[in-house]
Amino acid sequence: MSRVVAVAGSSHSPMLTPDHEAVWALRASTDMSARYYDRDGVVRATTDIAARRGDELAAHQTTKVWREKWEASQRAIRIRCSACVRGHRPSCLHPLSSRPTRLVRRSLTPTQLNHPRRLSDMYNELKVLDVHSHVFAPIEAYSHLTAMVGANTPIPSVVRSKRSGMSFGWSEDKIVEFMSGHVKLLDQRGIDVQILGPRPFLSMGWMPAHLQPAWTEHVNDLIDLQCRSFPDRFIGACQLPHDVHAPDASHCLAELNRCVDQLGFVAAYVSPDPDGKRTAPGVHSTWWDPLYARCVELDIPIIIHGTMNADPRAADIPNNYQLNFLTEQYLAGQFLTRGHVFERHPQLRVLICHCGGALERFIATDDTHIGQRDLVDNLFYDTCAYDIDFLTAAIRQKGVDSMCFGVETPGSGSAPRPDTGRPGDDLVPVIDSFEWLTTTDKEKIFHHNPLRFCDGFARAL
Repeated sequence: MSRVVAVAGSSHSPMLTPDHEAVWALRASTDMSARYYDRDGVVRATTDIAARRGDELAAHQTTKVWREKWEASQRAIRIRCSACVRGHRPSCLHPLSSRPTRLVRRSLTPTQLNHPRRLSDMYNELKVLDVHSHVFAPIEAYSHLTAMVGANTPIPSVVRSKRSGMSFGWSEDKIVEFMSGHVKLLDQRGIDVQILGPRPFLSMGWMPAHLQPAWTEHVNDLIDLQCRSFPDRFIGACQLPHDVHAPDASHCLAELNRCVDQLGFVAAYVSPDPDGKRTAPGVHSTWWDPLYARCVELDIPIIIHGTMNADPRAADIPNNYQLNFLTEQYLAGQFLTRGHVFERHPQLRVLICHCGGALERFIATDDTHIGQRDLVDNLFYDTCAYDIDFLTAAIRQKGVDSMCFGVETPGSGSAPRPDTGRPGDDLVPVIDSFEWLTTTDKEKIFHHNPLRFCDGFARAL
């Protein structure tokens, strides 16, 4: 078997030396004593040229400038190496840098070799962390649902049981190959890691309660399969078998525990209206307390996302589940900012998707209509809105410290922007273009806030 070894470096790398500050100074002084052609074509010492230019040249030969030049060269090398690595698909990478490193070798599947890891598209050397995505599986992976609903009988998860009779022609390898398309989309959009959850509109909350656990387990096993196949790109968030007619949310704990303890999931999805009939207790109700308390014990956050719409008035509206997203997520924000959930569970962390569902039309200090509690460590929102004016208003209203990057790719944001032709869910350059946000603000949204909301990201970092 042949090997391709790629080595890249830059000259003058003082950070690799024990006394690098002294070397920086030496490089700067050496550069000042060198001889160059001046503007008039005469060879002169750098000090002579500097004397003629005042401080113009000397300012470019300081220790600080040499350090900046070296760091810029390192960034250029990383970008160039990324392109080379994508072309040659190496089986291992050995980065040589100022920090102690170790050779990392892993077994790569054919699918992973065909879709190697992107290395260079971080934001200001920080990985872009996405809190909002849904499992990406072919429709065949859901096909046994038809038999389960038709027979009105729970069928064990096909992924876990590997029952070929219910697989309808698909295999795990085929599913993983399909899932690799999700990784391609992340690379194209400059996203490093996503929290991977269920497809909300396929949660099937209208099904009889006795079918919910089996369906939920199957969905979570699909999420686990995608996370296991691409562990540096996805971390799992579980679907729960909501039954709004149960005495409380305790019936969700068995699946929550399985997903956290056995599958290593780091978050849980909660539907504020599981059956789409607006019969569920509000998310501020004590009905949810057993679930909230267990999430605090497990130190995992909750992601609130609407699911389906059973309102007969919306029957003629395509994809009318989107109406449920807007109304139920906005109501969830009202309930949580006005209720006492975080007084009962002060360590609970909750994120409401799609910027909280809707915008506020009242002045921020209007305590008659807008809750005034400081919930910056408890309540978060994502940036999953594709209209730029809406997204701008949402960030301004919710505040930078409460906003986490999230795009839901692949999902409902694939429509191209008329001005650029890029998909609507390609939000990294959009948010980066907001001049009214500081660099620190953007770093919070892309990296620090998602990590603060869900420290499970550290696993993939």
